Amino acid sequence: MLDATERMGGTALSSDPVPELTRAFLAAPFAERGWLAALEQLAAATGSSRAHIIGIGGGQDVHFNHIANLDSPRLLAEFAAIGGGSPLVNWRIAAQRAPFELVAEAQYREVQQAGKFDAYDDLVASLGLQHGCQTTLRSEASGLLLGYALLRSTADGETSDDAKTLFLRTAPAVLRAIDLQIALDHQGAALIARSMEAMRATAFVLSGQGSVLALTPAADAEARGAGLLTLRGSKLCAADRRRRAPFARLLAKLCSGETGQGQLWLPDVVSEGEGATCSLFALPGHSLDFGCAARILVTLRRPQSADGATAQLLRSAWDLTVGEAEIAVRIGDGMSRREIARRRDVSEQTVNAQLRSIFRKAGVGREAALAARVRAIGA
Repeated sequence: MLDATERMGGTALSSDPVPELTRAFLAAPFAERGWLAALEQLAAATGSSRAHIIGIGGGQDVHFNHIANLDSPRLLAEFAAIGGGSPLVNWRIAAQRAPFELVAEAQYREVQQAGKFDAYDDLVASLGLQHGCQTTLRSEASGLLLGYALLRSTADGETSDDAKTLFLRTAPAVLRAIDLQIALDHQGAALIARSMEAMRATAFVLSGQGSVLALTPAADAEARGAGLLTLRGSKLCAADRRRRAPFARLLAKLCSGETGQGQLWLPDVVSEGEGATCSLFALPGHSLDFGCAARILVTLRRPQSADGATAQLLRSAWDLTVGEAEIAVRIGDGMSRREIARRRDVSEQTVNAQLRSIFRKAGVGREAALAARVRAIGA
């Protein structure tokens, strides 16, 4: 093993850097930049340009792909675009072996000689990372693969035996840290769902890939019954085929960060022919996504009956007319003034005039405040 005076790729090593690296990885889930810092520390300790962790699903979908010392989202997007999670595209994936079995340059060459990997070769050449070593941390029957690698440049040279030994000795700690990160992410999703359950909401908590991580009992009943939203595997989608594409596009925009929230009117299939509102919100999260963090909150709200209990309460509490009570209920359901006018077959100016009367009687000055008070009364 290395002693304190030895160097690997120009980086001085302690007599045994593994305990320090182990601590860095196990602390990674609790720090904003913990994972990148731990991977950077490993890269430096082995004299490698970069260190890498990746999670790939059964359909070669990339759940996460994190590389130290690589500040280029474009390249990660290009990796996904070429299908970099497929063994038919990526010779590193094709070369994978059993968990904790080392794969390095000799195995890479064998695989490269047996197939064509032009798109991945071009990407590797642009990064200058032809060398390195890797191991599988976990390979599940479902197809989930967790991988761990050193990525080395031509200047770094091929991976030395000492670097390989150090790399493999850290692998169990990396797997424990990934499991810890995923468990923490699941707990966060469950906490959000429990909070929404307390509000009796129909709510789904989704990952950045659109998979349902947690849901309220009302959402579970919605998805299992003949509801407006349903599950296809672990993915949430609109039950009505006409709405599936718009729903999927809105999810994709939230996942990419293109928008922070959105609404979708769902078909008029609830009682009295009124439509339901599906609201989608992007959630804040840590800088590295492991595929199990809560990234999107989806809520479904059906309008209440215009002549139901809430409307009666509003008429009594604020001395509203029947028409004013109906409009107030619709505002509480999140309906726009234009939609209210269309459904009541009146002009928007008429709705605006009635809203001014409602504001005065309810003692509020804004639509949002009215909606909040209506929801509180109807809860």
